[in-house]
Amino acid sequence: MKCIFRVDGSLEIGSGHLVRCCNLAKALKKKGYEILFLTQKLSGDLFDIIQNNTFNFKILNEALETNEVLTWQEDAQNSLKYIQANDILVLDHYGLDQKWEELIFLSVKALIVIDDLANRSHRCHVLIDSNYYLKQNRYKNLINSEALQLLGPNYCILNEEFKPYSRSLEKLNQKPKHILIFFGGNDQFNLNLKTINFIENKWPLEFSYLSVVGNKSVFNNELLKLKKSLGLRYELHIQTSKMSELMDTADIYVGSGGTVTWERAVKSLPSIVIAVAENQVQAALDLDQINVISYAGDYSKITDQLWPLFYSQMNELIENPKKRIEFASNSFNLSDGCGVERIITTINDLCLN
Repeated sequence: MKCIFRVDGSLEIGSGHLVRCCNLAKALKKKGYEILFLTQKLSGDLFDIIQNNTFNFKILNEALETNEVLTWQEDAQNSLKYIQANDILVLDHYGLDQKWEELIFLSVKALIVIDDLANRSHRCHVLIDSNYYLKQNRYKNLINSEALQLLGPNYCILNEEFKPYSRSLEKLNQKPKHILIFFGGNDQFNLNLKTINFIENKWPLEFSYLSVVGNKSVFNNELLKLKKSLGLRYELHIQTSKMSELMDTADIYVGSGGTVTWERAVKSLPSIVIAVAENQVQAALDLDQINVISYAGDYSKITDQLWPLFYSQMNELIENPKKRIEFASNSFNLSDGCGVERIITTINDLCLN
């Protein structure tokens, strides 16, 4: 049985779609599925994420001029060249909707859509949205009635390394020492550097930092200079495969939302979230409401106005062990980290029908 993933990634789009698809693909491959990725070549493409996981991939717009993007009709037609009737197709793409899906739906064994925006219509066999939202029925009138909906954090698509880790009260009661900072592989606003400079200004010499960035971030040279300045108090991890270990080491997380939200949750890591894209905002607001995280705001819109609130939130996490314990407990209780297994069970059931 073959599972095909239609997904794009670039410095502009980010790496999150590719990462969660690779997480699911690795688990499916272990179950005996053949894996193929279909993607477009975009400016600042992230093909290396697929290649590093040793998956085969086809470039749908390879015949066009450099970085010229296909229309949705061309995208569907080119995708169909690689699809057979018994294939499973997973679509993780904000730019494609029901129109594209209608052309694919009858040509596959099952069409699985991964979404978290709930801002466009779908026709699929299964919809996956692993985010937590206070508002229910977000996909009402947006999806065909027979589609199975796998909703909520118990369907989060995590790498197998993220095993549930409940922090001890002893660790949570200790004064924080290590801060993990991650604003996506691209870190388009240079927030690793800005956050560390801000913390160093307010709490000089108090913390060590664990920064995670992708290998194509344009600000990596600035972070290498920062590493020389901070010395042993700063670890810069570029394109790391050790995020799980870094979360175990860290006492506080500062960074973006997205897929990393559920990685932090199963690691019970107290967190302050700064959204860097609109699709991260609502989930962060809702998680803040139920005391899972502190949400400082959307940096892409409010920039410097964000820092006074961040200072207040950071100060509370540093000084208040009860807050750290509350965040850790509430995070850990959101998801058991077994989302991939549940999704594969659903896929296997679809293949048997």
